[in-house]
Amino acid sequence: MSTAEQYELNKNLAQMLKGGVIMDVTTPEQAHIAEEAGAVISFDPNLRPPLWESLDEAREQVLYGLGHCQILKISDNEIQWLTGEEDYTAGVNWILERYQIPDEVIQYIAMNIKTNIRELEGSLNKLIALYRIGGRKNFDVSLAAEALKDMIAPDDSHKVTPELVLDVVSDHFNVSVSELKGSRRNARTAGARQIVMYLCRQMTDASLQSIGDLLGGRDHSTVNHGVDKIARDVEKDETLRNTIEIIQKKISPL
Repeated sequence: MSTAEQYELNKNLAQMLKGGVIMDVTTPEQAHIAEEAGAVISFDPNLRPPLWESLDEAREQVLYGLGHCQILKISDNEIQWLTGEEDYTAGVNWILERYQIPDEVIQYIAMNIKTNIRELEGSLNKLIALYRIGGRKNFDVSLAAEALKDMIAPDDSHKVTPELVLDVVSDHFNVSVSELKGSRRNARTAGARQIVMYLCRQMTDASLQSIGDLLGGRDHSTVNHGVDKIARDVEKDETLRNTIEIIQKKISPL
């Protein structure tokens, strides 16, 4: 980028900045400026039908916003309107399948900020500020944990149980609890099941046999094999190690 181009970008950013690091982006041109600057864009459709000439136009603009944001704040009724799905979960999946909106951070925030919409919005703004000011390269769960550590009260922390581990791993891999407890042995299910075994041993005081009982009555030797396998793989597989860290933060953010 030339000096003149950088100057123009800085000038445009200065016009958009409100309160330091939070920008009010209201047009495609401003969205382009923010993207050029490497900003994290948070999009809230805030649908108000009377303000639009038609809902078709509103939908077109909302879809544009989805295609240019990293954080999406959207209500259940807006999801139903936008996707045509009555089921909320199906609507969320519709969005995630079509747009590259990272959902790990949103899941983390949703699990740990539960009081009101103002606190939720504040947590997102704090997260963006830490990302921009701190010069962090990755917009991920680790960053969210650091940004929100003072907003998650000790009273909100939950006791880590094998059942909690099972539920979080099930959600993370989109594998049902019944599948994890069942006999299915495809790579995805078997891998998730072994991660449950490993994390139960790492994060709880559950015995090998009690973990086996949780997972459909497996014997302690099967659990021990699963724990040892993940422990070995974590040492040499960075992707798996990062996955384990993300799940651990989902289970216990503090």
